[in-house]
Amino acid sequence: MNESNLELSRAEHALKNAKDLSKEKVNRLPGLIQGNGLLATLAFVSEEKEERKELKNAMEAVIDYLREREILNSSLNKENENKILITINELTNGDSLKLQQATIESLKYLSYLKRFSKKS
Repeated sequence: MNESNLELSRAEHALKNAKDLSKEKVNRLPGLIQGNGLLATLAFVSEEKEERKELKNAMEAVIDYLREREILNSSLNKENENKILITINELTNGDSLKLQQATIESLKYLSYLKRFSKKS
């Protein structure tokens, strides 16, 4: 897939998933990923705290996109409660190249999710 098609794919997916997300919350995620890494960010948002609910929802949209792109390959459905934990497990059991690719693509996808999310 060429770069312009990837950009279009990211934008389309983000547009569908951003409607219920707060721009303020989504804006935090790239910094968390860059500062702590994708795995640590996933672990952080997976904690059952009310103030992290939107962060978790945003990262679940990222996970759905990574699966759609076949960067992640474990099968999940939309209702899977352990989506983040399954993803952490897949990334920790994979090679470093997979984690690097997932991290880069997550950051690129989040740039669109931030643009399309609602102001809080």
